[in-house]
Amino acid sequence: MIIVIIAGGSGTRLWPLSVGNYPKHLLKLTGERSGAQVAYDRAKMLSDKIYVVTEKSHAHHMKEQLPDIRNSVSSSSPAAAAPLAAS
Repeated sequence: MIIVIIAGGSGTRLWPLSVGNYPKHLLKLTGERSGAQVAYDRAKMLSDKIYVVTEKSHAHHMKEQLPDIRNSVSSSSPAAAAPLAAS
């Protein structure tokens, strides 16, 4: 199974904790791990094929938080546009 974690956002819903270049999925809100790390932990229970799609401005943060999949983090769009927006 291939799992794709879509991690995008503008950082406005949890302002002032969450900001444009560091949105809520990068924050450690409920413990020692960020939302992105928790999603990765759950995905890892199902598959070893995990990819992350995020905005360009967040890609380096995702690579820092998820070093196991450093080469599987892809940036899809500038921060102003949602990654993989529904059409």
